[in-house]
Amino acid sequence: MNKSQLLQFPCDFIIKIMGLNTAEFVTDIAAIITEHYELFNPDIHLVTKQSSNGKYLSISVTIKAQSQQHLDNIYISINKHKLVKFVL
Repeated sequence: MNKSQLLQFPCDFIIKIMGLNTAEFVTDIAAIITEHYELFNPDIHLVTKQSSNGKYLSISVTIKAQSQQHLDNIYISINKHKLVKFVL
């Protein structure tokens, strides 16, 4: 089975991003998502959780993915950010 058979677009999709715990990190990730998903509302679609020591922050973003290319473009943009450690 290839990945095109796993998702049927459009679909709700959660992107999990881990990075350094700074205000800039959250603001920048929200801006990146907004560039790719115009219906993005951080108050509704973005959830954060601190690591136990407070050094890192996990951000979960829910979007309506339109295609595999749409997701790929978002992942590429997020991974370019200097504070991002990894993206799931």
